[in-house]
Order: sequence, then C-alpha cells, then structure tokens
Amino acid sequence: MDTRSEADKLAGVIPVNWSDGKHGVVRKVPTLKRKASREWKDLLLAKVGDVSKLDVSGMDSIGAAVNVGTDIVAELVVAYDTSGVLGGTDFIEDNIDDSQLYDALKAFLQVAFPFVSDLRSALGELRGVVGPASLNSTSSLLPSGTSTPTPSTPG
Repeated sequence: MDTRSEADKLAGVIPVNWSDGKHGVVRKVPTLKRKASREWKDLLLAKVGDVSKLDVSGMDSIGAAVNVGTDIVAELVVAYDTSGVLGGTDFIEDNIDDSQLYDALKAFLQVAFPFVSDLRSALGELRGVVGPASLNSTSSLLPSGTSTPTPSTPG
C-alpha cells in the first residue's frame, strides 16, 4: 500500500529517510513515470531472477549470496533515483546502511506496484465467496452448466 501523503502523491515524490553522513534527513525522490517505470520493473525482474538462482546450500555460499542481495538492492535504489537525490552509488556505499536501502526499495515498490495490496484483498474476498480451489481456474467462476464465453460474430 502506498503510504505517502496526498501532498507527496500530487507532487510525484517518494519521501525516503536517508542519512547525510551525520544526521537523518528526508529526501524526496521523484517518482518514475510510465516508460521509466516499465524499464525499472524490467531491471527489477532481471535482478530478482538473479537472486533466485543463488546457491545458499552451504555456509560459504550464504555470505556471498547475502552480499549479492544487498548489492542488488543498492543497484535497484540507484536505478530508481534517476534524479540523483539520494547521492548515487559512491554516497550510498559510504553513508547508507542496508536497512535504509531496503526501506527505500520498499517505498519504491509501493509506488511501482500500487495495486498489489488491493489485489491481495480482492483475492482474499473472492476466496471467501468461491473457495480457494475455485480460484485455480477461471471457468470454475462461471455458474454451473455454462462454459467459457466466446465472442459472437456480427451477422
């Protein structure tokens, strides 16, 4: 759910709690517009795919996987911040901890995927009405004795 104030939504910015190296500040990152957002989502998908392929079967590989994961979060945050409000990669490396990075990424995801919480709510409501097994097939949402509708051809 997008937790920004109405003023921030109207201004098209995402407030991010950040560090200036000594003190906490709130930086306002401009939201990505549709084309740039699509490109960022493609990067997100590519990077999440990379994370899902990491080997975490042994203690040696877990440390490497964790570092790759935080590096991916940093890359995604820098990629979203096309205006450079957050300071870029070098600033992040020297001044920002992983928790701040993750909070920024979560804020960006809320804006990039605003419908997700509504979709979860709708699916929960739908499950209560039709039952969980019924959601596996769209044809089961139709009244019994009917089939999937096909478009009619004008005659």
